[in-house]
Amino acid sequence: MKQFVSLSRQGVWLVVVGLLAAGWSVAESENGADVAQAQHAPGALEILAQTIERQIVGGKRRNPDDAIPPTHANVAYGPRERNVLDFWQAESDAPTPLVVYFHGGGFCGGDKSEFSRNTQQLRRCLDNGISAASANYPFVFTNDLLTIMYDAARAVQFLRHNAASWNIDTRRIAVFGESAGAGASLWLAFHDDLADPENPDPVLRESTRVVAAAGLAPQATYDFSTWPDFLVLPPWLWDTCSGVVCPLYYHIENKDLDTAAGVRMRQGLDIVSFIDPSDPPILLRSMYDSIPSTSWDHMLHHPGHAVLLHETCQAHGVPCNLVTRDTPQEERLDVLDFFFEHLGVIAKQ
Repeated sequence: MKQFVSLSRQGVWLVVVGLLAAGWSVAESENGADVAQAQHAPGALEILAQTIERQIVGGKRRNPDDAIPPTHANVAYGPRERNVLDFWQAESDAPTPLVVYFHGGGFCGGDKSEFSRNTQQLRRCLDNGISAASANYPFVFTNDLLTIMYDAARAVQFLRHNAASWNIDTRRIAVFGESAGAGASLWLAFHDDLADPENPDPVLRESTRVVAAAGLAPQATYDFSTWPDFLVLPPWLWDTCSGVVCPLYYHIENKDLDTAAGVRMRQGLDIVSFIDPSDPPILLRSMYDSIPSTSWDHMLHHPGHAVLLHETCQAHGVPCNLVTRDTPQEERLDVLDFFFEHLGVIAKQ
């Protein structure tokens, strides 16, 4: 998979077809019903490929001319090609709070520039004395998902390491993102502090803890084997997708999921299992229909992910706000309003 660094439409299909050829199969029941259902399911493989394609070459489009230029652009926070971030410094004599954004894209695509094009959100941060950063991270075509998570954590550590020169208040940092970016943000928020005081790399000596986090259309865990436990999935859909996601995201074959390496990967990505009373306040937003999934895209963003996270937070006493389609409009908490509260900022607008 390492040759797939830059993907076009044709490249997306090659990824899917290659993974299928490498080991995808539909589990056949005794009477062959599951195979027939998968074969006649409306666009099972096409849905998967189109969803990944949309994550990579599609997504939200905004006019790049509207983007607010960063104070510091394309700053390397680590050794990998996509270990780069943009930073917008708010005007202030005192150290400023910081909001860090991780883009979506299924860990297959997307870019940090998405945040800069959301001018209303970024401008609101800056006008209220909050600095902002948006970070790229490697894709699963070159690195496994656990490595990507540690790189996202390093981005926050790098920002803390530069707090003095960039006027950041290290006690007031929040993170958020959508879909894959939500997963990275929540992995970071729920994970124990990764600070390593004795590390020869000064960046890795910094704390990874944040004061608040928000996940928009999040996944509850990247231990994919647990998804059928809390999502209602038709057999054809899970059989189709389960053969693809592990080689792609773990760089481990399905037959090796119970080996030491497989268990380490799954446990290291089991976000919901990290939750404990020490975690920061959380905002979860999931606006998909809460119906049984019939597509890869819906399964990825099913409200069941957010509900499981919310219930687990409640069980551990972690403050957590959940917004779904059923939430009355007047009760739908805005991400920045949530951050202003927990960053100790009185909003001007």
